[in-house]
Amino acid sequence: MKALVEVDAGICGFQTRIAAESDDMQNVTFKPTFLTPFYQKLGNYFSSFFIFLLHSVLYIRYIARMSTKSYKNLIAERTLLLAELSSLPELLRGSWVERTSVCSRPGCKCHRGERHGPRHYLVVNEAGRQKQKYVPNARVQDAARGRAQYRRLLEIADRITQLNLALMKEQDAEP
Repeated sequence: MKALVEVDAGICGFQTRIAAESDDMQNVTFKPTFLTPFYQKLGNYFSSFFIFLLHSVLYIRYIARMSTKSYKNLIAERTLLLAELSSLPELLRGSWVERTSVCSRPGCKCHRGERHGPRHYLVVNEAGRQKQKYVPNARVQDAARGRAQYRRLLEIADRITQLNLALMKEQDAEP
């Protein structure tokens, strides 16, 4: 893409026209033209300012164009992650505990080292207190799937946080 920018400017009474051309929006060719021969000599002092000014304008336009694409990609990824949240209906938050026990019968095998169990529990917080919820053997796979979905929820939340921070940075970078 070829960009051409012309600026007519005057600083301290020195009228200057600067044309800038760029093929790739990074390598810029500046062509200062002073309007009168008298100001040519004096205008050279100010030409570096104009070159910096034009370079800044082109750079901001380049960044803005890139930011728009990046911004759209970030929004699209965030939308996909938010849609994925609805596919996690069985999530379970809690710690997994497997417990074995020894009973009170004196002749039981558990007194010889073969304990009863394991019994499965999901430890959850209710009203600020930890509660152990018993999970029957038939539901162990369901509970494991729910815990895996919860881990995925945390991954999604972390990624959405990163995306939102990047979006905030992109919005701050807009001119």
